[in-house]
Order: sequence, then C-alpha cells, then structure tokens
Amino acid sequence: MKITTLLLTGALALTTSLASAATLSDMTLTPNSGSNSTTFFDADNDFSETFAFGSNIVAGSVIDSFRLTLDVSGATNESGLFLGFIPVKEDWNIRVQGSASGSADDYFDDITGDGLISFVIDATTDGGGVDAFATSVNSGVFTFWLSENSADSFVANPSITITSARLEVLGTAPTPVPVPASALLLLAGVGGLAAMRKRSST
Repeated sequence: MKITTLLLTGALALTTSLASAATLSDMTLTPNSGSNSTTFFDADNDFSETFAFGSNIVAGSVIDSFRLTLDVSGATNESGLFLGFIPVKEDWNIRVQGSASGSADDYFDDITGDGLISFVIDATTDGGGVDAFATSVNSGVFTFWLSENSADSFVANPSITITSARLEVLGTAPTPVPVPASALLLLAGVGGLAAMRKRSST
C-alpha cells in the first residue's frame, strides 16, 4: 500500500500547472476613421482604436506588458512657420487610455517617424498619476488614439496614415501538464497487485 500511495502522489504531481512565458493574445486591426472608409486621419479627426483582448486571455494568466506596433507613414510630411520664420513640423503623439479618458491618467509618447513603430506599456510606465497599464489589464480592453499638437495656424492640415495596428499581450500562462498514459497504466497495475495481495492474505 505504501508503494501505491507513493505512485498516486507522483501521478497527481504531474497534473499541476507550470507558468510559462507566452504571447497571451495577438491582434491586428486595420484602423478606420469615423466614416469607416479610410486610414487617413488629421487633427480634426483623430485616429482611435480599441482592442478587446480580454476574451483571449486564459484564466490564471498574468499580463506582464502590452506591445503596440503601428505601421505609420506621413508623420512629418507637413511643416509650417511659427511667427513667420521659425520652422515647425507636425507633432504626433500616441495616448493609451487610463482610468479617465483624455486625462493625465493616460500613457503618452511621441511618434518620431515613419515605418513600423512599437511602444511597450507595462507596470513601469504607470506612476505619477498614469494608470493606463493597470486600467487595460483590469478592463480587458486596450484603447489608444493619436493626437497632433502643432497648432493649425502653424501647420496647415496635419495628416498621418496608419495602415495597421497590432497589439501583443505578453505574460505568463498556466500550462497544464497531462498525466502520461503509461503512468496511469502503471498506477492501475500496482493498484490491482495490491488488491490481489490483500485477497490472498485473507
């Protein structure tokens, strides 16, 4: 019986979950403007998009970070003059929504050029009133938008094109380790031997 108990304990140990680094969710969207017809956005029609990633996350997972990758073109394709002679370029920014939309709770960063540009939002980007990472984790929704900070009087018709937006949710997921069939057969065999021994001793 001691052998049976020992094997049973070992078999149960094989079924425990182990944490493994993983991409918990990977979503790519083609952004739409308010008219749902274009990827072109200007200062009066700021780009915005929402990833509802929560349903993709396995229960028991721990989110470590979000990686947002934008395919950008035209971020600095217009310029103007301040006071008639100081050059001014477009000034595009990305914001990730915190607990109160459009407030100091948002994560904020610059878009510095064209091409594939990635931003990582994690626990270290929260703080000082910013809670965009915690808000996204808790809500299962990641909302972001672009804004242009050059005044229209300095840069006429600022514009940017976003052809795709990809959100990767990174973290650790529970990985169940199934009991091998051979272990179950061995356990059944030992149990049967124990039962036969008990019968023969009576």
